[in-house]
Amino acid sequence: MSSDPEHSYFADGITATLTTDLSRISGLFVIASTSTAKFGARTIDVRQIGQELGVQYVLQGSIQRGGEKVRVTAQLVETTNGAQLWSDRFDGDITDLFGLQDLITARIANTIGRHIAVDAARQAEKRKINPQAEDLLVRGIAIADKPQTFENLIEQEQLFRQTLALDPDNAEAWARLGRSLLHQQINFAGFLSSQQAKKKLRDAQQAVEKALLLDANNSRARFAEALLYRVLRQPAESVRANEIAIALDRNFAVARNVLSSALLDMGQPENAIPQTEQAMRLDPLGPQINTMQFNMGKAHFLLHRADATPL
Repeated sequence: MSSDPEHSYFADGITATLTTDLSRISGLFVIASTSTAKFGARTIDVRQIGQELGVQYVLQGSIQRGGEKVRVTAQLVETTNGAQLWSDRFDGDITDLFGLQDLITARIANTIGRHIAVDAARQAEKRKINPQAEDLLVRGIAIADKPQTFENLIEQEQLFRQTLALDPDNAEAWARLGRSLLHQQINFAGFLSSQQAKKKLRDAQQAVEKALLLDANNSRARFAEALLYRVLRQPAESVRANEIAIALDRNFAVARNVLSSALLDMGQPENAIPQTEQAMRLDPLGPQINTMQFNMGKAHFLLHRADATPL
């Protein structure tokens, strides 16, 4: 929303980076920016865009400048009915356009996947009389992004097991099944008998191995592997697996937080802090924010910084 060509380059840069980041999210089909460019300068009904490109969602945005400040707005729209699913606003200083671009793209990419999963799960609920594997998977993914209670994790486990009964070669479902089983071990061990705990750990190991066998480049599979090594008290291996998960998806906030936990387990609070800071920047309102704050507090405590200022 400016005649300044610098702002056009900035908008184009955000679009290109977002396209790359979103395409790394397993299960998302993202149209290349070269195909969407023709819509940028025109006002077109999103329903027409959905029909022309064969997509279910459109991410729109604008950039405005006031003095030395830049404001970026973004919204996610469902193309079948034009409903707005999510919107946000980002303000920054034009003296660091690349830094602002990175912050905006990371925050949006990290948020979009969650809102698409919730919307897909809502639609799946309407079809659950005759559930399909994809419907069951997105329903599990949607509740996995809610605060993790024991009942929530059990429900996830059931949904992912049902998914795999219909689609046994689904790497994403295997990875998420492993994650749900391992979180039961990590956060709710007291709810499990010794026999139950051993069985869930065996099932989790099998799930992680299957996910990696099917798709070694799936970031969720690598994250589940990192959780497994954490349960097995092998923090160095957990660090390695988390670093691979982050390399596959740089906006994977939860992986960064679990990497922080593993570094704390290794007695490296100074290395844990930047990972937690980045996780909190990526997902400041997500369901994992409490564990992120806990890791930050623990790191500063270990460094004897009782007066550290929280983010």
